[in-house]
Amino acid sequence: MRIGDVAAVSALVFMLALCGTGLGLALSMLVKSENQGMAFTQLLVMGGAVLGGLWFPVDLMPLSLRAIGHFTPQFWAQKAFQDIIVRGMHIGDIWMSLVVLAAVALAGLAIALLRFKAFMKTALG
Repeated sequence: MRIGDVAAVSALVFMLALCGTGLGLALSMLVKSENQGMAFTQLLVMGGAVLGGLWFPVDLMPLSLRAIGHFTPQFWAQKAFQDIIVRGMHIGDIWMSLVVLAAVALAGLAIALLRFKAFMKTALG
């Protein structure tokens, strides 16, 4: 199996890592307990995997679920990986996926920064 454009894969993996970090930081600043954090993490990861097309092809889903799936980072990462590996695309061809993942990462980091002061007040008692 050919991996495709290594630069495109590297950029995608980096952006996906930033996205996961942003979402993780935001979630850690919003939840009230460890159990609540684990529950929300499972919901985001597993729900996003189903709606994003990681468990079965998006084409098999009803149109309403397909539309919701476009709001998950998993959908955009999967689409970009398929575009690179299967269709031989390059960074210029997957720019939309990179932008969406960057936007999710920035939104998560912004939420984490906005909630940090309140988080520290509750953490210090």
